[in-house]
Amino acid sequence: MNWLDRMQHGKFARIVKQILLFFSDRPHFLAYVDGQPVGRAEATKYYAATVRELAALDAAARTVLSGEIHDAFNASFEQWNEQVGRGPRDMSAATSWRRLLDCTPEQRADVALHAYARFHAITRCPTYSSFDWQAQYTAKEIFATLMRPNLPFSQEQLERLVALMADQRKRYCYTGDGPERAILRALERKKLVEDLSPGIETHVRRLIADRKKRAEANPYLEYNKDARAFRERLEALLGDRDKPFTLPDSPWSVHVQTEIAREPAPLQTRLYAILEHASTGRGAQPTQTWLKQAETMRHDGDDVRVAGMLCTWVGKLQPSGPVGPNVAPGAELAQASPDAMSWSTITLHEELGRRLLWMAALLGCDAAALKAEKFAGSRILLSGATTALSM
Repeated sequence: MNWLDRMQHGKFARIVKQILLFFSDRPHFLAYVDGQPVGRAEATKYYAATVRELAALDAAARTVLSGEIHDAFNASFEQWNEQVGRGPRDMSAATSWRRLLDCTPEQRADVALHAYARFHAITRCPTYSSFDWQAQYTAKEIFATLMRPNLPFSQEQLERLVALMADQRKRYCYTGDGPERAILRALERKKLVEDLSPGIETHVRRLIADRKKRAEANPYLEYNKDARAFRERLEALLGDRDKPFTLPDSPWSVHVQTEIAREPAPLQTRLYAILEHASTGRGAQPTQTWLKQAETMRHDGDDVRVAGMLCTWVGKLQPSGPVGPNVAPGAELAQASPDAMSWSTITLHEELGRRLLWMAALLGCDAAALKAEKFAGSRILLSGATTALSM
């Protein structure tokens, strides 16, 4: 095509059309930056800056991808973008998309890296969705689809992905954390065959530190199972995951560690191993994998005594009152109690307590130690006791 055709039918024409529509057909501006509305001119400035960033990414991608593959990616992006919001998308008949799927795994890894870079640029723009809201979902879907096979990423490619993932800039167009979970799975697969590079580990540590910082400001991120599991998987990549007995400080955790310190060294090692295993897993029911690992911790000699200790520990997990943003009206006096625990600490301990009850059942504790009234003050512990009785 000549330059006039490109202006009328290419990507440039779509960008100009988005800007013209934003200025002409919308009586109310829909652009916000950090919760504050901005004028049309300022919104266009943010959008144009991101368009230039995307153009730079395309130029860089052309040095890595062949011209045919690069053109197929751009054509696929435009076709996916047109189908967003129009019912189920079917790209199986699109020639450009089939061309991408027919690439070698190494070529698809290069395309996936370029797709995530575009997704990252779009979601970091505060006004991009005001002009082209479909693009954020298109970028996510293309990257997620390309990542479904196990692509052979190199250490350099993974470092680039994690560096983008660890970017501290705010995300304005939130479409879920599916792309980040796909990158984490790729890192875990790489970890199984070789050690991660120092550059990757540096970015992973930044991610962990950022998530811990956000959890301090928002307790939900600390006791939410998915958020905590995601952070623990990142910590497992570095091999420095926190031990279960170093839970947030509380009178209960101090009591448990004091009780363990009174036992002989071999039993201390076993109790810490039980605590470590009880801190793993998710859900209200034990999985077969969790149970198989728990079976290896049985020891006929003192199983009953250990089971009784576990039940006693969990029975003492009765905080005097929560301290935090969700305290009930009139419960302010609980903050003065030295035994008070935050909601995030309570939930962490109760999840651990539930699995300790499961361990006690496997070790053969007396059913009288699992009476429901002992744990009726906590839904999580009551669920754990009920499951333990059924075991």
